[in-house]
Amino acid sequence: MDECRPSALGGALIDVTLKGGLFRRLLPPPAARPVWDLWHEGPPRERNAWARFPTEGRSEWLRFAKVCGGPEEPGTVCEMDGRYATDIPGLHCAIGEAVGGPGHRWHQCWNALRGCRCGGEAPSAPFTLVWHAADVARQALAGVSVDTDGEVDYFDAVVPFLERMGVTVVLR
Repeated sequence: MDECRPSALGGALIDVTLKGGLFRRLLPPPAARPVWDLWHEGPPRERNAWARFPTEGRSEWLRFAKVCGGPEEPGTVCEMDGRYATDIPGLHCAIGEAVGGPGHRWHQCWNALRGCRCGGEAPSAPFTLVWHAADVARQALAGVSVDTDGEVDYFDAVVPFLERMGVTVVLR
C-alpha cells in the first residue's frame, strides 16, 4: 500500500492507493460503485432497480442479491418482467426477481447451459414462469451462444433448460 487517506467521498471511508499489477486485478469494475451505494441503503424494495445499471453493474448486483431456491408452494405462478433482460446478467436478475422478489437471485448453475457437469438444480417446488416481453431477450441475446460452434443462442437454450428443471415457461 502506497498511500491511505480519508476519502473524498466523506464519511468513514478511506481512499487507498495501491501500486503493482497484482492488486489491479482485485479492484472492482467502475460500474460496481453505484451498485454498492444502492445496496448500502439496504436490499431493494422496488422491482427492476437493477435495470438502470450496465452489464458490469448487473453482474455486481447478482453478487449482492439474496439467494433463493424458488417458490416453496408447488404450482406457484411467477411473473417475470423481461423488458430489461438485454444481457445475460440482466436475464438472471429478472428471473431472480420473478422467483424471489426484488433483491433476489435464483440459485441456479447457469453454467449448465454451457455444458457444466452440475446439470443445473431443480427448484424447491415446480412453478410456472410467465415471461413477459420475452422477445426483448430473444433479440438482445441473439448473438450470444452457449456452444463453441455458435449454433445455439443463449435465449434458445434458457427455455428448455428451465423446463428440464421443472419450470413451466410461458412466453408472452
